[in-house]
Amino acid sequence: MNNNSENRYSKEEVVTKGGITYLKIDMKPVKGVRYSTYENGQLSEEGNWIDGKEDGLYRWWYENGQLKWEVNFIDGKEDGLLRTWRENGQLIHEWNYKKGKKEDLQSKWYENGQLSSERNFKDGQKHGLHRSWHENGQLWTEVLYRDGKEAGLFRSWYDNGRLLCEDNYKDGKREGLYRSWYEDGRIMYETEFVNGTGVDKHYYESGQLRWELKYNDGELISEKLWDESSKLVKDETY
Repeated sequence: MNNNSENRYSKEEVVTKGGITYLKIDMKPVKGVRYSTYENGQLSEEGNWIDGKEDGLYRWWYENGQLKWEVNFIDGKEDGLLRTWRENGQLIHEWNYKKGKKEDLQSKWYENGQLSSERNFKDGQKHGLHRSWHENGQLWTEVLYRDGKEAGLFRSWYDNGRLLCEDNYKDGKREGLYRSWYEDGRIMYETEFVNGTGVDKHYYESGQLRWELKYNDGELISEKLWDESSKLVKDETY
Protein backbone atom coordinates (compact mmCIF):
# COMPACT_ATOMS: atom_id res chain seq x y z
CA MET A 1 0.00 0.00 0.00
CA ASN A 2 1.22 3.51 -0.78
CA ASN A 3 1.16 5.86 2.26
CA ASN A 4 -0.06 9.02 0.55
CA SER A 5 -3.32 11.03 0.79
CA GLU A 6 -5.04 8.57 -1.54
CA ASN A 7 -5.25 4.98 -0.37
CA ARG A 8 -4.12 2.73 -3.21
CA TYR A 9 -4.14 -1.05 -3.09
CA SER A 10 -2.83 -3.54 -5.60
CA LYS A 11 -4.98 -6.46 -6.68
CA GLU A 12 -2.71 -8.77 -4.70
CA GLU A 13 -3.46 -6.90 -1.45
CA VAL A 14 -7.19 -7.62 -1.50
CA VAL A 15 -9.58 -10.56 -1.49
CA THR A 16 -13.26 -10.77 -2.46
CA LYS A 17 -15.80 -12.73 -0.43
CA GLY A 18 -19.57 -12.63 -0.75
CA GLY A 19 -19.47 -9.75 -3.19
CA ILE A 20 -17.37 -7.54 -0.87
CA THR A 21 -13.66 -6.86 -1.38
CA TYR A 22 -11.47 -6.77 1.75
CA LEU A 23 -7.89 -5.88 2.58
CA LYS A 24 -5.99 -9.06 3.30
CA ILE A 25 -3.98 -7.41 6.07
CA ASP A 26 -6.95 -6.65 8.38
CA MET A 27 -10.03 -7.93 6.46
CA LYS A 28 -11.59 -4.47 6.39
CA PRO A 29 -13.68 -3.51 3.32
CA VAL A 30 -11.59 -1.67 0.76
CA LYS A 31 -11.92 2.12 0.67
CA GLY A 32 -9.72 3.80 -1.88
CA VAL A 33 -8.26 2.91 -5.26
CA ARG A 34 -7.66 -0.68 -6.30
CA TYR A 35 -5.31 -1.25 -9.22
CA SER A 36 -3.27 -3.85 -11.05
CA THR A 37 -0.40 -3.64 -13.52
CA TYR A 38 1.17 -5.57 -16.36
CA GLU A 39 4.71 -6.95 -16.01
CA ASN A 40 6.01 -3.87 -17.83
CA GLY A 41 4.53 -1.62 -15.11
CA GLN A 42 1.69 -0.32 -17.27
CA LEU A 43 -1.64 -0.05 -15.46
CA SER A 44 -4.07 -2.79 -16.46
CA GLU A 45 -7.00 -1.58 -14.32
CA GLU A 46 -7.79 1.10 -11.77
CA GLY A 47 -10.97 2.05 -9.96
CA ASN A 48 -12.39 3.60 -6.84
CA TRP A 49 -13.89 1.46 -4.07
CA ILE A 50 -16.08 2.37 -1.08
CA ASP A 51 -17.08 -0.14 1.60
CA GLY A 52 -15.66 -3.00 -0.45
CA LYS A 53 -17.59 -2.22 -3.63
CA GLU A 54 -16.74 -0.41 -6.84
CA ASP A 55 -17.95 3.18 -6.57
CA GLY A 56 -16.90 5.77 -9.10
CA LEU A 57 -14.93 5.63 -12.33
CA TYR A 58 -13.29 2.30 -13.26
CA ARG A 59 -10.87 1.84 -16.15
CA TRP A 60 -9.02 -1.02 -17.87
CA TRP A 61 -6.07 -0.65 -20.29
CA TYR A 62 -4.29 -2.72 -22.90
CA GLU A 63 -0.62 -3.47 -22.31
CA ASN A 64 0.32 -0.76 -24.82
CA GLY A 65 -1.40 1.86 -22.64
CA GLN A 66 -4.49 2.23 -24.80
CA LEU A 67 -7.72 2.51 -22.81
CA LYS A 68 -9.80 -0.71 -23.09
CA TRP A 69 -12.87 -0.22 -20.87
CA GLU A 70 -14.34 2.71 -18.96
CA VAL A 71 -17.46 2.65 -16.79
CA ASN A 72 -18.87 4.32 -13.70
CA PHE A 73 -20.09 2.34 -10.68
CA ILE A 74 -22.43 3.21 -7.84
CA ASP A 75 -22.49 0.80 -4.89
CA GLY A 76 -20.96 -2.01 -6.96
CA LYS A 77 -23.28 -1.66 -9.95
CA GLU A 78 -22.66 -0.13 -13.35
CA ASP A 79 -24.38 3.25 -13.61
CA GLY A 80 -23.94 5.51 -16.60
CA LEU A 81 -22.06 5.12 -19.86
CA LEU A 82 -19.83 2.08 -20.45
CA ARG A 83 -17.39 2.34 -23.35
CA THR A 84 -14.91 -0.14 -24.83
CA TRP A 85 -12.12 0.32 -27.38
CA ARG A 86 -9.96 -1.82 -29.60
CA GLU A 87 -6.22 -1.89 -29.04
CA ASN A 88 -5.80 0.67 -31.83
CA GLY A 89 -8.05 3.16 -30.00
CA GLN A 90 -11.12 2.52 -32.10
CA LEU A 91 -14.45 2.58 -30.28
CA ILE A 92 -16.31 -0.77 -30.02
CA HIS A 93 -19.25 -0.26 -27.66
CA GLU A 94 -21.22 2.45 -25.93
CA TRP A 95 -23.70 0.95 -23.47
CA ASN A 96 -25.85 2.81 -20.96
CA TYR A 97 -26.55 1.40 -17.51
CA LYS A 98 -28.79 2.32 -14.60
CA LYS A 99 -28.32 0.53 -11.27
CA GLY A 100 -26.55 -2.38 -12.96
CA LYS A 101 -29.09 -2.87 -15.74
CA LYS A 102 -28.89 -1.86 -19.38
CA GLU A 103 -30.93 1.27 -20.06
CA ASP A 104 -31.63 3.33 -23.19
CA LEU A 105 -29.39 3.15 -26.26
CA GLN A 106 -26.66 0.49 -26.70
CA SER A 107 -24.37 0.95 -29.72
CA LYS A 108 -21.64 -1.15 -31.35
CA TRP A 109 -19.20 -0.48 -34.22
CA TYR A 110 -17.27 -2.56 -36.75
CA GLU A 111 -13.49 -2.31 -37.10
CA ASN A 112 -13.96 -0.07 -40.14
CA GLY A 113 -15.85 2.44 -37.98
CA GLN A 114 -19.26 1.59 -39.45
CA LEU A 115 -22.11 1.31 -36.96
CA SER A 116 -22.92 -2.37 -36.35
CA SER A 117 -25.99 -2.20 -34.12
CA GLU A 118 -28.24 0.03 -32.06
CA ARG A 119 -30.45 -1.52 -29.39
CA ASN A 120 -32.74 0.07 -26.84
CA PHE A 121 -33.33 -1.22 -23.31
CA LYS A 122 -35.62 -0.40 -20.41
CA ASP A 123 -34.89 -1.70 -16.91
CA GLY A 124 -32.53 -4.33 -18.33
CA GLN A 125 -34.95 -5.63 -20.96
CA LYS A 126 -35.00 -5.08 -24.70
CA HIS A 127 -37.52 -2.32 -25.29
CA GLY A 128 -37.86 -0.15 -28.37
CA LEU A 129 -36.28 -0.26 -31.81
CA HIS A 130 -33.38 -2.66 -32.49
CA ARG A 131 -31.39 -2.31 -35.70
CA SER A 132 -28.21 -3.80 -37.13
CA TRP A 133 -26.15 -3.00 -40.22
CA HIS A 134 -23.88 -4.88 -42.57
CA GLU A 135 -20.25 -3.80 -42.57
CA ASN A 136 -20.85 -1.86 -45.79
CA GLY A 137 -23.46 0.31 -44.04
CA GLN A 138 -26.52 -1.40 -45.50
CA LEU A 139 -29.33 -2.02 -43.02
CA TRP A 140 -29.35 -5.70 -41.95
CA THR A 141 -32.16 -6.19 -39.42
CA GLU A 142 -34.90 -4.10 -37.86
CA VAL A 143 -37.37 -5.11 -35.15
CA LEU A 144 -39.33 -3.55 -32.31
CA TYR A 145 -39.30 -4.93 -28.75
CA ARG A 146 -41.71 -4.36 -25.90
CA ASP A 147 -40.74 -5.53 -22.41
CA GLY A 148 -38.16 -7.97 -23.73
CA LYS A 149 -40.30 -9.52 -26.47
CA GLU A 150 -40.46 -8.98 -30.21
CA ALA A 151 -43.57 -7.03 -31.17
CA GLY A 152 -44.65 -6.38 -34.75
CA LEU A 153 -42.76 -6.59 -38.02
CA PHE A 154 -39.22 -8.02 -38.24
CA ARG A 155 -37.28 -7.38 -41.45
CA SER A 156 -33.85 -8.42 -42.69
CA TRP A 157 -31.87 -7.42 -45.79
CA TYR A 158 -28.95 -8.75 -47.81
CA ASP A 159 -25.85 -6.56 -47.92
CA ASN A 160 -26.88 -5.38 -51.40
CA GLY A 161 -30.10 -3.89 -50.00
CA ARG A 162 -32.46 -6.58 -51.27
CA LEU A 163 -35.03 -7.81 -48.78
CA LEU A 164 -34.12 -11.16 -47.21
CA CYS A 165 -37.14 -11.81 -44.99
CA GLU A 166 -40.20 -10.38 -43.29
CA ASP A 167 -41.71 -11.87 -40.15
CA ASN A 168 -44.41 -10.86 -37.70
CA TYR A 169 -44.33 -11.21 -33.92
CA LYS A 170 -46.81 -10.86 -31.11
CA ASP A 171 -45.63 -11.06 -27.49
CA GLY A 172 -42.36 -12.64 -28.65
CA LYS A 173 -43.99 -15.35 -30.76
CA ARG A 174 -44.23 -15.59 -34.53
CA GLU A 175 -47.74 -14.72 -35.62
CA GLY A 176 -49.03 -14.18 -39.14
CA LEU A 177 -47.16 -14.10 -42.43
CA TYR A 178 -43.46 -14.93 -42.81
CA ARG A 179 -41.65 -14.68 -46.13
CA SER A 180 -38.04 -14.89 -47.27
CA TRP A 181 -36.41 -14.36 -50.66
CA TYR A 182 -33.35 -15.48 -52.55
CA GLU A 183 -30.82 -12.75 -53.24
CA ASP A 184 -32.17 -12.31 -56.78
CA GLY A 185 -35.61 -11.49 -55.35
CA ARG A 186 -37.35 -14.81 -55.98
CA ILE A 187 -39.41 -16.30 -53.17
CA MET A 188 -37.59 -18.84 -50.98
CA TYR A 189 -39.95 -19.51 -48.12
CA GLU A 190 -43.41 -18.48 -46.99
CA THR A 191 -45.59 -19.43 -44.08
CA GLU A 192 -48.60 -18.06 -42.28
CA PHE A 193 -49.60 -19.14 -38.80
CA VAL A 194 -52.43 -18.31 -36.45
CA ASN A 195 -52.20 -19.89 -32.99
CA GLY A 196 -49.84 -22.60 -34.23
CA THR A 197 -51.95 -23.56 -37.25
CA GLY A 198 -50.76 -22.92 -40.78
CA VAL A 199 -48.70 -24.00 -43.79
CA ASP A 200 -44.94 -23.83 -44.47
CA LYS A 201 -43.81 -23.65 -48.09
CA HIS A 202 -40.23 -23.72 -49.37
CA TYR A 203 -39.19 -23.14 -52.99
CA TYR A 204 -36.21 -24.02 -55.16
CA GLU A 205 -34.32 -21.10 -56.71
CA SER A 206 -36.11 -21.98 -59.94
CA GLY A 207 -39.40 -21.07 -58.27
CA GLN A 208 -40.59 -24.68 -58.11
CA LEU A 209 -42.23 -25.73 -54.83
CA ARG A 210 -39.83 -27.90 -52.82
CA TRP A 211 -41.83 -28.86 -49.74
CA GLU A 212 -45.08 -28.11 -47.99
CA LEU A 213 -45.65 -28.70 -44.29
CA LYS A 214 -49.01 -28.33 -42.61
CA TYR A 215 -49.43 -27.74 -38.89
CA ASN A 216 -52.38 -27.80 -36.57
CA ASP A 217 -52.08 -26.32 -33.09
CA GLY A 218 -48.29 -26.48 -33.37
CA GLU A 219 -48.08 -30.11 -34.50
CA LEU A 220 -47.05 -31.33 -37.95
CA ILE A 221 -50.01 -33.09 -39.62
CA SER A 222 -48.79 -33.55 -43.21
CA GLU A 223 -45.63 -33.26 -45.30
CA LYS A 224 -45.05 -33.17 -49.05
CA LEU A 225 -41.72 -33.01 -50.90
CA TRP A 226 -40.98 -32.49 -54.61
CA ASP A 227 -37.74 -32.81 -56.55
CA GLU A 228 -36.55 -30.08 -58.92
CA SER A 229 -38.41 -31.69 -61.82
CA SER A 230 -41.68 -31.22 -59.87
CA LYS A 231 -41.99 -34.94 -59.14
CA LEU A 232 -43.67 -35.68 -55.81
CA VAL A 233 -41.19 -37.79 -53.80
CA LYS A 234 -42.81 -37.71 -50.38
CA ASP A 235 -46.40 -37.49 -49.23
CA GLU A 236 -47.03 -38.21 -45.56
CA THR A 237 -49.96 -37.61 -43.24
CA TYR A 238 -49.44 -37.78 -39.47
